[in-house]
Amino acid sequence: MRRHKGFTLIETVLVLAVAGAILVMVFIGVPALTASQRDTVRKDHMLTFINQLKNFQANNNRGALPVIDGTSDETWVMGSEVVFGNNNGNTWADFYGGYLEDSFVDPDGTRYDLFVTRCAAEAVGSECTNEGLDEPTLHTIYVVRNATCSGINAVYSSNPRGVAVIYKMERSDKYCADTQGI
Repeated sequence: MRRHKGFTLIETVLVLAVAGAILVMVFIGVPALTASQRDTVRKDHMLTFINQLKNFQANNNRGALPVIDGTSDETWVMGSEVVFGNNNGNTWADFYGGYLEDSFVDPDGTRYDLFVTRCAAEAVGSECTNEGLDEPTLHTIYVVRNATCSGINAVYSSNPRGVAVIYKMERSDKYCADTQGI
């Protein structure tokens, strides 16, 4: 009896099944890994933001925060409109342009916007209920004055110079960092 060299149909199917399983794991794992890496960069950016805000406070008005133009208690700073190298004033736009670098962009290349507001709560430790904090949007840094972090949420702090920064993450809910934790 003569033996033929080669693979049986069962061996071929098993090899293809294993190769298919490996490909599926790669196509599922690689995007998750890259999204986690982008979120790590975003967290680093939020910590950089907090550190630069502390530098601003140390260099200006005995620890004061940047001011809001006009009579409102909140302001938007559109990152695409920021002029870098401009730190002559004491507004949030001046802070952005003078203390953050031109490379302060989301990992997808979009410049961060700032939404600066005061915590909408009055009891120390109560969660800030400002619009947008529950469902933050990507590319917007929510700067909450009179606040500190409790987990991923901003809570009211009696410290008028305390700031919590909230940012939407790609792979998780949101991230909160504050000037007291660093």
